[in-house]
This record gives sequence, C-alpha cells and structure tokens, in this order.
Amino acid sequence: MLNALPMPSPFDIYLKMIGSFFTGNNLINSARRRSFNNFRSISSETRSTYYFQKRHSSTRNESLVNLKIQENGVAIVTLSRPEARNALSTDLARQLHSIMEDISLDCTEHHSISARGNKIRAVVLTGSGSSFCAGADLKERQSMSDEEWETQHKVFQGAAMAFHSIPVPTIAAINGHAFGGGLELICLADWSIVASNSRFRFPEVHLGIFPGLGATVTLPRLIGPAIARRLILSAGTFTAEEGYRIGLFAKIASDGAEALKMALEDAATVSKNAPNAVQRAKQSLRECSEIVHFTDAWKHSLRLYGNSFRSEERVEGIRAYGEKRLPNYSK
Repeated sequence: MLNALPMPSPFDIYLKMIGSFFTGNNLINSARRRSFNNFRSISSETRSTYYFQKRHSSTRNESLVNLKIQENGVAIVTLSRPEARNALSTDLARQLHSIMEDISLDCTEHHSISARGNKIRAVVLTGSGSSFCAGADLKERQSMSDEEWETQHKVFQGAAMAFHSIPVPTIAAINGHAFGGGLELICLADWSIVASNSRFRFPEVHLGIFPGLGATVTLPRLIGPAIARRLILSAGTFTAEEGYRIGLFAKIASDGAEALKMALEDAATVSKNAPNAVQRAKQSLRECSEIVHFTDAWKHSLRLYGNSFRSEERVEGIRAYGEKRLPNYSK
C-alpha cells in the first residue's frame, strides 16, 4: 500500500503561491557570498554604516534601512523614512531584503558582517521617528499600472520572506503606529514589544485588496482565527493595549524608547545562550507549528532535537553546569 502524502500546511501553500517570485537563487547566493568576502576587507567604520549604495542604486542614493551590530551580537535594524512614517517604498524594501538576507548568511557562514567579527545572535527591528511603519507608500502606488504594482509587491514579499527566514530570534521593537504591511512585518517577528501609545490597523479590504505579506496566514496562528478575521475583515483600528491583551504583543512599554530598551534586553538574554541550540529551537517552534498532524510535528521535533544534543554546545553546557560556572559559547 502506498503511504499517504503528508498534508501541506497553510504556510506551505502560501510559499508555493509566491514561489514563482524568487528564482535564480544560486546566482543570488553566489553574489552575496562575494559581497561578504569584499566586506571583510572594508574598514570598521565603513562596516558599521553598511554598504547599501554599493549594493543598490537607489534613485535618491540614500540609506532607508540602517544596521547596527552590538558587541553581544545583537543586530538592530532600523527603518529610516521618518518623514514618510517609514512607509514601504520600493527602495526601502530592496534594502530591507538585502540586509535581512545578509544577516541570515552571517548566521550560517564562517565569517561575520560585524566590524568586530561577532556572529549575529538576535535581531531587533524598529522604526525611526514616531511611527514603526505605515505600510506601503500609497503615494508611490497611486500612478502605478497593474504590472508595476505586481512588480513592486514581489519586492515587498521578498523582503518580508527574508525577515521571516532569519534563523536567529527576531524581535519587533514597536516605537509607534503600524498599518498594513508594517503590521504584517510585526506578525513575522518571533515576538514584539509595543509602545503603549501605538495604534494598529489592517486597512487593505477598505482599499479593495487584502493583506499581501502573509497576515492571513500568520495572524490566525498568533491570536486565533476568530479575532484575526475580525481585525482583517473589519479594517478597524486597535490599540497597543488591545493587541497585548489578545496576545499579538509579548510586552507593552511606556513609549518607543522603552520598547527598544526592553527588546534589546530580551535580545541580550538570548545572545548568552548556545547559538546553535537557539537556532534549532526556533526552527522546531516554527516548523512544527506548520505541521498539521500532531504525530508528524512530534517526530519532526525529535529529529531536530537529535541534531541539537549531538553538539559541542551540549557538552560545554553540561560541563559548565557541573563546574558551577557560566557556559562559554563564543568559541
């Protein structure tokens, strides 16, 4: 008897829907590795500001996404279009896509994009100014043809998927309002910390479309299907307190500065743990939640656990416990 094929998860279906948007991966990864090798020869000061202009010929030749890597391996990624409430433009999305994929490579390659050579252990995503992200730049979209809209949305989807695919923990430090695609980015983070005065909305159905960066998949998993339907189908505004109460946000802060501080504290705590174990635990949490059948999810978790305990990290962690000292995972 033939074995029954496993049922694809909703997220697998979503990935297949957008799969045609991402081709030529081998060429792209090869180019990224060459960029890494070039990056190692650049001065520390130049590294700390990142090299967007070399990687992207933005029409205004400016950095719309900033990256800072702390000594503890925590990467701070900041959306930097405060005059437009950090709305997603084509250029911003391209830069965001690039930086997120470089972070993923840093987590898996033998060299580091940090000026100090520290491997990235966690990522904090935040916004500059008073907003986190206002969603897609509707002014930029007003004069677009259907073909131009579709082309731009492929860029947006690439950036969102690159953020979702980062193997280390990702934390959204929500410094202000987030709408549409900006709120969908938050849903793709592993957890988020929100400023208490922030407001949120999925306005898409009011504009004749629906959320296109995965919220119809991610939101029901985060807060349950009934509340997800209410938020998306009503296009209504909700507060930080409401989002915290329904489980969309992990913590609530007094303001944006406090939200960033709390996110960095969480990231610093993560950075002290065994890095490979953290990545495998995140992989198990994410992938097992996307497997519908419990037994299949359990078996998949055991496979990942088997890779985890066959490691030098496990040996060091147990040895440090016996010697009553902190483990050293920096080797």
